[in-house]
Amino acid sequence: MNRAQMLYSLEDMIEIAKDKDSLEPVFFVPTVDDLPEEQKLEDEYDHLGFFISSHPLDNYRVKLSQLESVDSMQYKEHGELITLAGLMMDVETRVTKKKTTMGFFKLEDLTGRIDVVLFPRTYDQYKNILANKNLPVQIAGKIEQQTRYIDNGEEGEEVNVTKIILTKIKPLEEVRKIEQIRININSFDNPQHLYDLLTQHPGDVSISLEYESLIYHTSLSYSQDQEAMRELESSFNVQKFYDKAA
Repeated sequence: MNRAQMLYSLEDMIEIAKDKDSLEPVFFVPTVDDLPEEQKLEDEYDHLGFFISSHPLDNYRVKLSQLESVDSMQYKEHGELITLAGLMMDVETRVTKKKTTMGFFKLEDLTGRIDVVLFPRTYDQYKNILANKNLPVQIAGKIEQQTRYIDNGEEGEEVNVTKIILTKIKPLEEVRKIEQIRININSFDNPQHLYDLLTQHPGDVSISLEYESLIYHTSLSYSQDQEAMRELESSFNVQKFYDKAA
């Protein structure tokens, strides 16, 4: 019996359970298609506050591994730029004293949750995206570290609170993948350092080299990992080529 059948028959099962004199409880179970997976997950979260069947981010584990995680945000510095992805959950709006609207939501990945704030201009830009419930998204923003005093009735304590001030947001399905990088080489570059980087971070991004307007394709590949890409870009002139997904 699938979940749609159980929901359809729920009232009959409750009535039968109430009838203590029924020796052979019988009820009709219709032949109906099961609920879509998205509907199951939404119902689970609405009623239980967590997911049971699976996690909506299971299909995005590879993309998530290429980005920073929620649990690493607590170690970031105030004002640091970050990029991460997860589920956009518990969306709220508030009207300011100036009659503008701010947005708030919790971003949940496979490691935890963090509060995200959209100031009025950013909210106006992305309010259509915020209308989608439990949407997998990729966001960019700035870390905000605050110290709050909590009075627990005995001895108060100061607690560090980490938030993200959002600057960009995009549905995770539309995030493009880097297919190729082209590294522009000049006479001042250190070829040994380049080789070390490329061999330390193998992946699925093809690599070509450009030197004096000539392009050389290599058999090497590089990682999509954000930190690895930053390390390469900090030492060399890198041009990225994306897929056509968005």
